[in-house]
Amino acid sequence: MCIRLEQVNKAFGKEQILQQFSLELQKNQVTALLGPSGCGKTTILRLLCGLEKPDGGRVQGAEGGQAVLFQENRLLEYDTVRENWALVTNDKECMEKTAKQLALTSLLDMPAGQLSGGEKRRAALGRALCFPAEALLLDEPFTGVDVVQKEQLLPLLRRQFQGKTVLLITHEVSEAIALADQVVLVAKRPLQQMASFSLKQPLLAEEQEQVKQRITRKMECDF
Repeated sequence: MCIRLEQVNKAFGKEQILQQFSLELQKNQVTALLGPSGCGKTTILRLLCGLEKPDGGRVQGAEGGQAVLFQENRLLEYDTVRENWALVTNDKECMEKTAKQLALTSLLDMPAGQLSGGEKRRAALGRALCFPAEALLLDEPFTGVDVVQKEQLLPLLRRQFQGKTVLLITHEVSEAIALADQVVLVAKRPLQQMASFSLKQPLLAEEQEQVKQRITRKMECDF
């Protein structure tokens, strides 16, 4: 079953965030929601995970559950990384594998409060990846992660996403192109879909650059 929003309306006070907005996440694919900060992308994530209720329309979530990475890390600061992850899984093999992929093996038994900003973000991402769920909802997953580390993580995450339905919320074109099967450009308020790009992953470096130019040109025209 697909995850979707159908003709959804949502307002906060007098400000209309969504009006007749529709979006469908294809099963076992990565959909990137790409747009400027503050346009309403996070509201979509909160609707999908049930933290907000639509004023109108229909929201359909994942039957097999969903793991969520919010913009805030939401780690228990006095617990170790391992203890934070143990809140969502008892699979020690998954923890070790995920820690290795995210370069966190040496930090698993360190209290989360002692980590740097980028390390905390990777720990929060690891917790979401460890949670056994059909879908992943990720809100700006690379906030605070340095460029070199991010470039190393992108191909690893692409493999991690296989077999899952993923919503990636980002304002970075390069992240969307590296990870997504479908890139949906959104902007304005109420939030509008400006364009959609289907990508055949994995893209070669030259193909990534061509797609980046197409998306950038569209953003320059519409944002």
